[in-house]
Amino acid sequence: RRYLGLAPKDAPVRARFGELLADTATSRDALTKALLVLEQAVRDDPTQTAARRKAVTVALSLGETALPVAKHHLLELTTASPNDATLYELAGKAAELTEDWPAA
Repeated sequence: RRYLGLAPKDAPVRARFGELLADTATSRDALTKALLVLEQAVRDDPTQTAARRKAVTVALSLGETALPVAKHHLLELTTASPNDATLYELAGKAAELTEDWPAA
């Protein structure tokens, strides 16, 4: 965290920090903070695919309130990797949250 204060645009380090926050989160607030850190890493460097994927899973775990974030990142990821079945599984989970059964 201190390093990011000195080098705030170091997207790979910010992405790793966000992933660690997400992996150790024990509350909704902690998950929200992790999502915000992951979002910043992706904004600083859109090629941070692992951070984008983690942002999707964190957003889905936060439920409907973070669904637009998940859908945005899923669109970016599926555009870059249209044959990645894992992304379509995540898209199905997003559809389940809104009870869009045909899309799920």
